[in-house]
Amino acid sequence: MSNFKNNLKSMYPELMRIAYRLVEKKNDEVDAPDLVQNALLRALEKQNLFKGGNQTGWVITIMKNIYYDEYRKNKIEFIDHFNTVIFFV
Repeated sequence: MSNFKNNLKSMYPELMRIAYRLVEKKNDEVDAPDLVQNALLRALEKQNLFKGGNQTGWVITIMKNIYYDEYRKNKIEFIDHFNTVIFFV
């Protein structure tokens, strides 16, 4: 198994802690284990884009971006469902 994959395995507990913190704050639609799994899969798919440095920070950024994209998508669906324009500040 490659060093990149071994590092992903070792960061799993930290990713789970962060994922649970994200999910508890804003959105029940996103499940923490699914969020971590999606982030790890995306990191594996995009490992050629990793330029070195802090691999954990890179994967955490991927995970946060996935979460925020899902959160924004759910907000937009909520707005469209009620045909109401709501401005979020």
